This record gives sequence, structure tokens and C-alpha cells, in this order.
Amino acid sequence: MQIGTSDVDARERLTELQCTQMEIVPSEQDRGRAECEADIAIGRLRLFYQTRGAWGDYMANLLNERFDIMVVHTSDMTTAAESSFQAGYNQRMAEYVNATYGASSFESAMEDVETFRMQRYQEYLRNREHA
Repeated sequence: MQIGTSDVDARERLTELQCTQMEIVPSEQDRGRAECEADIAIGRLRLFYQTRGAWGDYMANLLNERFDIMVVHTSDMTTAAESSFQAGYNQRMAEYVNATYGASSFESAMEDVETFRMQRYQEYLRNREHA
């Protein structure tokens, strides 16, 4: 099948759209922070995150074990308002974790997730090379 110029233009535009950051809706960010504050007050700790596969499970287990946080797995299909709400919520949750468990505790956990993720990807690539 031959790809026409309009198909190439459409693909380039789609890639451009996928790489563009979503608009921030300040009122939704504020609403997310406020809801997080209310959840913290009742001990319902959550984090919204678009996770996949083994690293997503690792992240959910790690945050639950270290901080009693439940990861809410989100979709990549979202709106600017929803994304802004989740960003505000997560920012406030990270602040809470750092204030409760020590400076950079949240960032340290996320670094552990990224290390696990990269190890899994490298393992996958090594196995693929030897297949």
C-alpha cells in the first residue's frame, strides 16, 4: 500500500499533537489540590498516574508499602481539565509525602520506579537480541 502525501502530513500532525503539552486549567489544578487536602484529612491517600505493565504494578505496590497511597491508574485519553485536576492533586500529595516522610521522599520513590522501569526495558532488549 502506498502512502500519500496527505497521509504523511496527517501522521506528522498527529505526532505534533501527541508531543504538545496539554493546556493547564488553573481552576482545575486548584480543585485537585483542594480535593487532595480533603482526602489527606480523612486518610484517603491517592495518586493519579498513567501506568502500564510490570512497572505500573511495581509503582502501585511501592507507593502503597511506603506511604499507604493507592495509585489510581488513569487513561492517556483525557481532557485538559482532567489532566490539570490530576496534576494539582498529585502535586499536593507529593508535598504531603515529603512533609510526612522527609524531604524528597516522594521523588526518591519515583526514582526507584524509574530505575525498575529502565532495568525491565534493558532486560527486554537483551532478551530480544538473543532470541
